[in-house]
Amino acid sequence: MKTHAPLVLLTVGVGTLTAVIAQSPREQEPPMGQAVFVDDTIIRPYDPTPALVTRETRVDRPKYPATDIHAHWSIDLEPAVLLEAMDDLGVERAVNLSGGFGAGLDAMLDRFHAAAPGRLVVFANLDVSQIDAPTFGADVAAMLERAHAAPPA
Repeated sequence: MKTHAPLVLLTVGVGTLTAVIAQSPREQEPPMGQAVFVDDTIIRPYDPTPALVTRETRVDRPKYPATDIHAHWSIDLEPAVLLEAMDDLGVERAVNLSGGFGAGLDAMLDRFHAAAPGRLVVFANLDVSQIDAPTFGADVAAMLERAHAAPPA
């Protein structure tokens, strides 16, 4: 079977190795699993043993209450599911940086503030579609003031 041989780009993350593959013509056997091509040589199965040996400390729960300061969730997420996951991980508070603006922001604030006042923090985003309008600055400032004044349920 004529297929494409990969050009492999490897990236190393925390405890992971990822291979991104682009294709060019080459003879290949049917499905091969994880593999790496080096010129005309195939290394398969590709499952290297890391050479770096370090002490591993597993922390299942934080010693002190934790705040997730960089989260993104949508209005579709069930607050109870989010709160259960936070409780399981020892996260006291989470900050959603994708709160949106306008009616979407209002809905996000209502839904998540009502579910857990003070635990689910929602940040507003700016609507820059009218950035060239003469009243843009005043409009954005008014929107942020309204969002900030919105009482947690």
